[in-house]
Amino acid sequence: MHKGQVYLSQMDVEAEIAGVGAHVSFFVYADGTGLGAMNCRPAFAVPVMPPIRKPSVVVKEAFAVPGAKQRLGTTKVTGEIKVWKGGFGWITPDQPVTHPLFRGQIYVKSSDLVGVQPIQAGARVEFFIYVDSQGIGAEECMPSDSPKQTPTPPVVLMGTKSTLQTPDPGPRERLTIVPTTGELLDWKGSFGWIKPHEPVDHPQAVKRNGNIYVAKKDLQGETGPLHVGQLLQFHVFVD
Repeated sequence: MHKGQVYLSQMDVEAEIAGVGAHVSFFVYADGTGLGAMNCRPAFAVPVMPPIRKPSVVVKEAFAVPGAKQRLGTTKVTGEIKVWKGGFGWITPDQPVTHPLFRGQIYVKSSDLVGVQPIQAGARVEFFIYVDSQGIGAEECMPSDSPKQTPTPPVVLMGTKSTLQTPDPGPRERLTIVPTTGELLDWKGSFGWIKPHEPVDHPQAVKRNGNIYVAKKDLQGETGPLHVGQLLQFHVFVD
């Protein structure tokens, strides 16, 4: 009512005031005429403090710049675009990825697409898998004509125990990120050979005509006796 000013009456002054511009302290009251000051007295000047500001906050984007990529494996993986948001999306791989950071889907951004712009949900793709500080991602992602892989029972899951009966085969290096499949070509009761459905991309794959050695102790689950022609699912290693 007083344009931001507080009314002061002489009767409400409790001590002598130096004059206009003097610093005073008081209590504010309200009555029918507006706001007023009471118990007014001189106040010691209080130094003006600089405004307190919040510290600057660096807002990170949902997908910040990741660290160095590390490619996992040497063979491409197939899958299907589950979601596409214009600049990035998610792929559902045909087979689960054996990595602690895998959560069911694989992140892919538009800069990692090769030969396809734009892309849509439901598209079949093949890609390499990498890991960085953000998690699992796809790179060199391109269209794929391969049909969606579906498990064909019976499937025998095979582990990663040592197979070669040699004195010291040395440390093992897994070559596959997701399990691959093949057909049992020969079985000798305690070991045999698998013909993989897809060639293994490794210099040593030329040995044994591309067939893969398997030992009985590498079998997992209740497999029963194996027979030639049986479909197997397994990881590939080299030592």
